Amino acid sequence: GGMSKQTDPSRALDGLSEDYLDACRLGLRAKSKELAARLIEAMPSLDKKILWTQKYLPDLFKIRSHLIDFQIYNAIVFPALLDGASRNDAEAYYLLGITTESRSPEEGQGVGIESLSRFDLLRRACALAPENRLYAHRLLEELMSLFKYLDHEWPAGILVDQENAIAELEEIN
Repeated sequence: GGMSKQTDPSRALDGLSEDYLDACRLGLRAKSKELAARLIEAMPSLDKKILWTQKYLPDLFKIRSHLIDFQIYNAIVFPALLDGASRNDAEAYYLLGITTESRSPEEGQGVGIESLSRFDLLRRACALAPENRLYAHRLLEELMSLFKYLDHEWPAGILVDQENAIAELEEIN
């Protein structure tokens, strides 16, 4: 009944989380914004944010790929991932790397992990877990998109040390 839900705070949080995810899936902007605010209020402690992120990040990814609502990302997911990264958790670095677009611009300022680019975050994930093929694949994708972006910026003949560059790429792969 209605009473039992109130007595168990974690069940109430799960209910709120599911409602939030449903609102996101259905594209109900106002509703998901309101529920996001309530979720953020319900999770003041970092421990709760970490547990919530572990549990619900995969669901958030399913809804909008790697774009997560700014409110939720900045208040819950980002602090949880930063905490993991501060403990050299490869997965946290990887998740920070693939969610850089969800960060609101002011969150990107600062020193330390917050200021790292997508490439640096993914490179660190690979360094911490060299056996992980997914991280390596994502890092290479990022490298290739950086090269594509730079392609038209390069004056002719700037790639003098091509052999070294090729050796470095092979090392990464």
